[in-house]
Amino acid sequence: MWNVNELLQNTVNQTPNRTAVVDPVSERRFSYAELDEKVEQVAAGLRAFGIEKGDRVGTALPNTPEHVFLFLAVQRVGAVAVPFDYRITDKKLRYFVSDAELSLLAFGETVAEQVMDLREELDCDTFVTTADVSASGVDEYETLVREPDGPITTKVHPEDLSVVQYSSGTTGDPKGIKITHRGGIDRAFLNIHTQEDYDRRLSSVRFRSTTPSRSTVTYCQRSSPAVRTSCFPTRNSTWPVR
Repeated sequence: MWNVNELLQNTVNQTPNRTAVVDPVSERRFSYAELDEKVEQVAAGLRAFGIEKGDRVGTALPNTPEHVFLFLAVQRVGAVAVPFDYRITDKKLRYFVSDAELSLLAFGETVAEQVMDLREELDCDTFVTTADVSASGVDEYETLVREPDGPITTKVHPEDLSVVQYSSGTTGDPKGIKITHRGGIDRAFLNIHTQEDYDRRLSSVRFRSTTPSRSTVTYCQRSSPAVRTSCFPTRNSTWPVR
């Protein structure tokens, strides 16, 4: 059983020239070999910032190639990715950063003003941004991109944490759902191998559940990014292509 980084490197070895990431806005395209190089450079930057195995790295970024590079670099150094909605409210931003115990927060243009206003209140060691921000204590994303002295290697087990994904918090405070490398990979393979069965459609079964609040419960049989992408604006749906 692989971890996320080993899965990526296996694909790089098999199909280095195949397209891995496409940005529909800038029309940038990256092969798996180019993706691996970018990930290695950002991983070197994370190491330089003191990020180690088990540290948590928050991302409040739109779906751009830089987000993909950072996410995979976090996996490469054995850290834990904590993605946030890049349209997050002030209240949730304070809560998430505190609850997640972040070592680094990477944020984009849409939340730059919020982060700058709340920065002194946010319990986080390091701030990195893709936005045009000039402030003491906030580093540009480009400072993460560094040439490594040697291969970035970290011993990561399938049961180690890969991602902490927060729930919506409809019944209370959002909960951090812990996803291991094994769990994330198993889900990815399940989505891939059932893709054709659903013919790239979002198939859902709706049923009413008797609850105290008389709410409607929706069960989605398929909810992988590849299926749901057609429902989203292209700017919000940058995914590796097959």
